[in-house]
Amino acid sequence: MLPGVSVTVLQRMDGPVDGYETVMVEISIPEETLVPPHTHPGVESTFVLEGTGELHVEGMPPVMLAAGDSFQAPPDTVHFVRVVECARVRSTLVVRKGEPITRAAASPAAA
Repeated sequence: MLPGVSVTVLQRMDGPVDGYETVMVEISIPEETLVPPHTHPGVESTFVLEGTGELHVEGMPPVMLAAGDSFQAPPDTVHFVRVVECARVRSTLVVRKGEPITRAAASPAAA
């Protein structure tokens, strides 16, 4: 876990299909934080509740995000965020059951 970052699991349930689970989390991230490159074993859908940041998703141009914006990260795709202002997001992940929800990944774009 990154210093100052908090992750709260709001809901976790089996499905929508066999072998997958749906996990909803709320994440608070301090300003000037780099959320390092990582992947998820399924789709991540995120809504920005507060703050701003720059999202980098492998194969796509960087995008500036602010409160009210949302994004999706495809399964097993490297992505990272440079938080500018303190951020709070709510993410729903539909991931392969039994695998870690997040895996660290190397990416030259994060350097």
